[in-house]
Amino acid sequence: MLLTLFKKDFKENANYFTPIILMVLVLGILLNFPDLLGSSDSYFDEMKTPVIFQASWLLSIATFVCIFIFSGLAIVRSLYNSIYNEKGYELFTLPISSGQIMFSKVLSVIVWLVVVYSFYYLTLSVFQLIVSNDNFYTVSDIMSEKFKYMFSNLRNMFYMIFSYINRILYLIVMSLTVIFAGALANSSLVQKYRGAIAMIIITIVYFGIEYIERSMFDIYLYDLFYSNFVYNTVADADLLYITAFRLAFIVLLFIGTKILWERKLQLTY
Repeated sequence: MLLTLFKKDFKENANYFTPIILMVLVLGILLNFPDLLGSSDSYFDEMKTPVIFQASWLLSIATFVCIFIFSGLAIVRSLYNSIYNEKGYELFTLPISSGQIMFSKVLSVIVWLVVVYSFYYLTLSVFQLIVSNDNFYTVSDIMSEKFKYMFSNLRNMFYMIFSYINRILYLIVMSLTVIFAGALANSSLVQKYRGAIAMIIITIVYFGIEYIERSMFDIYLYDLFYSNFVYNTVADADLLYITAFRLAFIVLLFIGTKILWERKLQLTY
């Protein structure tokens, strides 16, 4: 039953995340638009080339903002609307536990986010390869360098493994935050403005977690999740501490949501 529910969630989430993948493709085209048109050739004079570059750059920024906004909307629709605003009553009548429901919802979103991230990375890499004059530095070369770095010694392997583990834990925390906020906002404790209250709860929890992590650990959240930070500047124990912190927060969000679902949830349509 769990596998069936996951397949259903994954298929439904395709409606939310497929447009983002198309936006990523558009972003790859816009970022390399002048080169794809051959702006360096004599076909374009010196006055047209800057205009083309500036226009494509502005459109690229707008597209990137849209990707960010639509990603947030996709997550909210996948983890809030599908549970509390659409057919939530039918969901809770299925012969499946609340924990399995959360597992299916969160896993389907994480898989889609990984797909979007992978497509983003591959798209930009492919376009860069097309427009670049250096055809020897390919995506496989980049991956090969990362593997060489990872397996060069045990310390590098430790940082690489735990950095990727923490990226997944970050996604789980954010996903469970949305589900928990929805459970609290749609409980008997709240009677009005439930959607707005859910957004306020998400914001408070998100910035609360970020503040705690930035204050307690020598790792910046955005560096850990979005980029390959300089491993040698990170304290040896901080990756373990932040992993334990995120695991503990995941457990708290899971238990809190489970209690609210089983004792306080009030779905109204």
